[in-house]
Amino acid sequence: MKEAVILKSNKYGLQLILNGELPFETLKEEVVQKFKESKKFFKDAQFAISFAGRDLTDEEECALVSAINENSDTEVICIVDEESIREEIFQSRAEQAEEEPEPDFNPNSAFLRYDSLTEDEVLIVEENLVIMGDVPESATVTSGGSIVVLGSLSGKVWAGSGGNEDAFIFALSMQPASLRIGGVVLPPEEHGIFRRRRSKTFLPKAARISGGMVILQEIVPGRTK
Repeated sequence: MKEAVILKSNKYGLQLILNGELPFETLKEEVVQKFKESKKFFKDAQFAISFAGRDLTDEEECALVSAINENSDTEVICIVDEESIREEIFQSRAEQAEEEPEPDFNPNSAFLRYDSLTEDEVLIVEENLVIMGDVPESATVTSGGSIVVLGSLSGKVWAGSGGNEDAFIFALSMQPASLRIGGVVLPPEEHGIFRRRRSKTFLPKAARISGGMVILQEIVPGRTK
């Protein structure tokens, strides 16, 4: 009999290869059991996840992620659509190549924006980007390097748009509608995957890629790490 679920690590985190014949509820139980059996190996781990072997709806993907988070010591921080990421990167690079030769990226240069973005504004730059203001929910920001927002980040943000996975995103208040670094995407908040810890005070946060997944870190004043 074909195995119900196989766990396989990849550059983005962890891939679940799912049996395409089992009823979904049975499959969900098998996924939970698989993570329980691997409890010692995955203890306190945080990772991105992708699915293969069968087509899942958004609701089914979220149901599997919730089941994993609720029945194990692990935390799935995002779902990665590997095929879509590859297609978007290839298409973006092809369009840039047709327009003009790709410029050399200078990690020491930055574009400075001295005020907040307006509603529905789209800002695209090739270098690092510093915004001295807010990014509203309907605005979109794309940078070839890192992005620093000295205000509230509520819109769509993409750092390392040319595939630079060393880029990072920093904001004094980070609650983005969507977030992407290089080829790794965090889905919109309504999908229930981008999770935040509630607190009475807002702390600056930085997002970066580590081990093929996006890591969200609170920046505590006075802490050197």
